[in-house]
Amino acid sequence: MATDKPLLLRAILGRKNLTAMLMLFTTDHYQGIEAECDGKWKAQSQYFVRISVADKEVAKSTNSKPHSSALKWEWNANNQIWFEPSSVLKMELYRVSRTRIDRLNDLVGQHEGKVVEMLDQNASFDLMDKKGDPVRAKIKIALSPTSESDDDIKIFMEKVDSDVSRLPSNDTVWSTVSTVGKTLQLTKNIMDNLSKVHPILNASWTIVSSLYQAVQETDLQDASIRDLASTLREMLAIANKFRNLEEIPDMPNVIEEIGHQSIQVASLIHEYAKLSFARRTGEIQISGLKSRIGNCQKSCAALKVKLSDRINVDTNARVKKIEDRQLAAEINKWLSAPDSSRFCNEAHEKREVDTCSWFLNGERFIRWQENPGFLWVKGKPGCGKSVLCSSIIEKLPKPGSSLGIAYFFFDGRDGQTDQQLHNKLIRSLISQFSDMRHGGIPVELAELHRNCGAQQPLDYQLQDTLRNILNGFSNAYIVIDALDECTDHKKTLNWVNKLVADTDQKVKNLHILVTSRPLRDIKEAFEQLDPHSIDVGGATENQDIMEYLKLQMNSKSTFKKYDEDTQKKIESELAEHAEGSLLSWGNVQAQLK
Repeated sequence: MATDKPLLLRAILGRKNLTAMLMLFTTDHYQGIEAECDGKWKAQSQYFVRISVADKEVAKSTNSKPHSSALKWEWNANNQIWFEPSSVLKMELYRVSRTRIDRLNDLVGQHEGKVVEMLDQNASFDLMDKKGDPVRAKIKIALSPTSESDDDIKIFMEKVDSDVSRLPSNDTVWSTVSTVGKTLQLTKNIMDNLSKVHPILNASWTIVSSLYQAVQETDLQDASIRDLASTLREMLAIANKFRNLEEIPDMPNVIEEIGHQSIQVASLIHEYAKLSFARRTGEIQISGLKSRIGNCQKSCAALKVKLSDRINVDTNARVKKIEDRQLAAEINKWLSAPDSSRFCNEAHEKREVDTCSWFLNGERFIRWQENPGFLWVKGKPGCGKSVLCSSIIEKLPKPGSSLGIAYFFFDGRDGQTDQQLHNKLIRSLISQFSDMRHGGIPVELAELHRNCGAQQPLDYQLQDTLRNILNGFSNAYIVIDALDECTDHKKTLNWVNKLVADTDQKVKNLHILVTSRPLRDIKEAFEQLDPHSIDVGGATENQDIMEYLKLQMNSKSTFKKYDEDTQKKIESELAEHAEGSLLSWGNVQAQLK
């Protein structure tokens, strides 16, 4: 924004929810600075961190003693730091002198780098001593952006839109202003659609907007600067044409790169603009700025090609989709995939409010949600695995063309063979993933149908087709309930092992969760894939039982006549007899009536 202090970006050392353009923090659980040492910190020593911007000290931490191998500091919200996009930030880690004389404090190490290089980067930086040699300590810092108010952005963009519409295109100086203005327009459009998922876009818009006033007030006649701004504008123009960028496979990483590249471009243009006209010609060579501008332009051009390639691949894939409804109906009938939604809905109806929270909020499940891999949930019959599965499915992110979700409930009740066979599992998963990825029949399935003709496919053909479909997603989730009720579950064990552990057949970015009784062969196979399985029949399941009991007791007038101590004794006695199993809950319910 144009202010009396143009190009300055404010940073607050503190909590994420404070209003600021930039914020300093390290991890989701800590705001401030974190230092790590792969050796040993000196016993009883205290340390502090000093932060400087453009060689001026702007923040200093309190003294702290290390805990294990890490040092951490927090700042309150009163600390404000002003940056320029091309500013250099220095972090220095000191060991406190025992003499209490500041000048005698020992410098453990320091890291120096551009502010823009630390935006949205929760990474560790190597520390160097005064001679520039690495020391055995690292430091973490990240600048994470927040956006300005919608009203401020609206007013500013109205001015930009007005300027762009009336600027002459044949003047070299004003063409740069126009290019930056158009870049802002494009960034704003993309930011509106994607900034919640990619906060780095807020940072790129903020920094490019701060640059806008500078290019209006500076004589930017260097062709390389204009070309750099033009390349960025062209790249953003390509991205702006597609409203569903996030759904294109592998595109999220490209969007992040676009945000960071925009910031790098703005930083270089700002650095150039700071040079006076008299000094610019000589200093641009001495400082290596010309070379960095050229390298940045090459990076922008390469990113533009990558963006175009991703879009072209996705467009071609969509064109290849089978749109013949009659053929789609024929293939669906031929595939004959069973529907597990009825069993999922039945399990969901059995779930009481606030149950399963111990699992859904647990570290193991959250880690599985965020990182591809395998998770085995075991338990004895009736302990609530199916109810838990329905809750897991409900907790998963919303599916789309780049994110697939499918599930299957094995069920042996009433001789339902369709729900007991490995072959039917694969057919069901193919059907679910096909619908999510294409809204129709994918090419892989159409080819299988054509190759098999009137005959039914073999298991390995179905599995190969499913794997090819899975590889078309950026992330895919599979939830399988009651594997022990599958009559040929050894086939499923082998299939899961190939998906998770086989180098040749492993599916990248696949999250797969299976529940079952701990049968011997299942246990032997899955403990190799997941040595830290979750047992829902243990103490944690009792938490679900207690939630259920409290809900029932609070709803029964019979128990309200008892005092609090008596109610607790009844609650404890019933929980003890439930024995961690939903089969015992029926007896509990009978006693509650």
